Amino acid sequence: PVCILLTNVGNLIPVKNQIMLLKVISSLRLQYSNFKVLIVGEGPLRESLLHMAETLQIKEYVFFLAVGMTYQKFSLIQIYL
Repeated sequence: PVCILLTNVGNLIPVKNQIMLLKVISSLRLQYSNFKVLIVGEGPLRESLLHMAETLQIKEYVFFLAVGMTYQKFSLIQIYL
C-alpha cells in the first residue's frame, strides 16, 4: 500500500497543539497503517512530545525533525496539518 505523508511544521508550543495531533495519530493508527507523520520544529514541548509518542506507542508513525530542511525535502510532503 501507498504510504501517506502528513506534516506539521511549527514551534513546539502549547498553542500549536501537537499534543492533540499525537492523540489523533494514536486513534488513527487503530484503523490505518499506511501513513507517517513528520513534526518539524523546535520548542519547549519537544521532549514531552517525544515521550508522549513513546507512551502512546506511535513512534513508528511519528518522526520529529529539526528546523532547517531544504525546500527539496518539503516537496515530498503530501498533506500539511
